Amino acid sequence: TRAVVELVRAINPSGKVYVVEGSAGDTADVMQHLHYTPADIPGVTGFIRLEKDSGAGGDKGSAQLVKVSLPQGLVDKEYYLNKIYKEASVLISLPCLKNHWNAVVSGGIKNVGIGATPGNIYGSYRGGYVDHTKITLHRWIRDFNLARPVSFVIMDGLQGIQNGPTPAYDVSKTSDLKQDQKNMRLIVAGRDPVA
Repeated sequence: TRAVVELVRAINPSGKVYVVEGSAGDTADVMQHLHYTPADIPGVTGFIRLEKDSGAGGDKGSAQLVKVSLPQGLVDKEYYLNKIYKEASVLISLPCLKNHWNAVVSGGIKNVGIGATPGNIYGSYRGGYVDHTKITLHRWIRDFNLARPVSFVIMDGLQGIQNGPTPAYDVSKTSDLKQDQKNMRLIVAGRDPVA
């Protein structure tokens, strides 16, 4: 993340750069653990925690949200997005390369279709509304990406993972994360988030 911020700042030293994240737990704790702080990643305008920075629980009228109509939606016909996320000039997705027991591959849009959803609307764990166990997960991911398409993807495949999202989800496979980590030493980037 820091390397991407540095590259963006080299191209645009005066624009606004936000790190936007929503996690299954407390995003503030996750950001602290990952060193997502102004001291560790200089040049960031703000760190957006989607479960805290998108309005109060269930408040679809929050000024921090934007409602997007999606007539061609497969799951819903309207979606709520964090306003900063929706109105960004450029949206760069920074996923980790891994497979997923239901979505098959966790690629350039799965991370935003899950992690970029405002927690106050879709739940901080996203399990109630964005259910990882449903066969319709791929439809949700497709819809959410159409509501705000990703501009560019830089996928971290330096250390990939099989049997994801974590081995504990697939009891027929290994139960040790270290056995499922794959030293792939890859960075995959491009303008087509689906590819």
